Amino acid sequence: VAYIGPGWDDEERMRVILATNNSIMTEERRAETIQQLSDASNANNDDPFNITNLFDEPPSEPIKLFTIGQIEAIETEAAYLGDALLHPGGKVVVFGPPKSGKSQMAIQLLLNAACGGEWMSMPFDRAHKVIYCNAEIRAAYLHDRFEAILPTFDSHQQEMIRKNFLITGRGDISLKRDKARITEMLEEHKPTFLVLDPLTQFMEGIDENNNSEMSDLFTEVINPLVEADGGRELCLVLVHHSKKGANNMGFDGLRGASYLRGWYDSGIEVRPKTGNVELRFETRNGPPPNDQYVKMNPDTMRFEHLEVDLWADFRDQVRRCIGPEWITIDDLKDIMYDCADGVVGLDIDTWNDEKWKRQRRKIADLEQVETIGKTSATKYRIKEEFRDSS
Repeated sequence: VAYIGPGWDDEERMRVILATNNSIMTEERRAETIQQLSDASNANNDDPFNITNLFDEPPSEPIKLFTIGQIEAIETEAAYLGDALLHPGGKVVVFGPPKSGKSQMAIQLLLNAACGGEWMSMPFDRAHKVIYCNAEIRAAYLHDRFEAILPTFDSHQQEMIRKNFLITGRGDISLKRDKARITEMLEEHKPTFLVLDPLTQFMEGIDENNNSEMSDLFTEVINPLVEADGGRELCLVLVHHSKKGANNMGFDGLRGASYLRGWYDSGIEVRPKTGNVELRFETRNGPPPNDQYVKMNPDTMRFEHLEVDLWADFRDQVRRCIGPEWITIDDLKDIMYDCADGVVGLDIDTWNDEKWKRQRRKIADLEQVETIGKTSATKYRIKEEFRDSS
């Protein structure tokens, strides 16, 4: 810098050093800056350009506004999976406590993405290129993760997975320091999905509990990965931890700063439950899938559906509280609230209308219960032949 700008004072030199050593600056921008400095030096000009303006960001585009008519004319982007659970430009968090199986769940999800398969009864729209950045398992041991689960796919799906699923061995990757390398990787392979597992291993020097630091990291580094080139089709999946003792906190149990809670479009909670796993979903751009109850098959390393009724005991308690007189939907709701207090893990306050309807229908289907009326006018009571034993 002293050679290039002999007439500059120390403050100007330091600004050049800091600017050209900025980890967020792209290689192209850095090369352009150095070339400008070199050209200025060759001109033998002690004050070759206005250094104040040299590193200014280019003018930003004006804020785009839409009329209602323009909004109506915009076609909804086709989702990759579910009703906007995974979609172009999506920001996704898969989280759970240690040893809950969240990494294997994410691998199963993305293997199906790579072959256009089906995950939790939801089909992918097509086969997708996947880059899975793994920060916990060395390459020499990764085969243990795949040798059991790959044979569960048919031969064509296995061929697609071997072509489309790319994974890193354990290594030190820093989002801030290696942003240029990550961007180059994305440009070369053009994946649909980029996975960071676990997120904390990629946040060198960042306090995950500090909202300001997390906001800066996501704004400067993570979001541009998804939004590059005016909107690449990339869907970013972050695998993260839940807080200690967060079993009944739902999505508020996501560990770290509250910024992350408001960042994602789709959340997948992997919650251990009586030796098995319950999957819960939260989505911003469409209705969430129903909760899933699954069990790890140790022979295939695949999570499989369990035909288990999570709330059978809860409904039996409700049934015991219904008497011989007709009660309304509101009366039934009060009974359900009272009975829910004694059921571990049942957070009835988080239920949407569909969950309420589904549970009411199952209560109405009990052999001891009879109903009259329809929809919101439905009434319930215990059938006469069961009144003595209810």
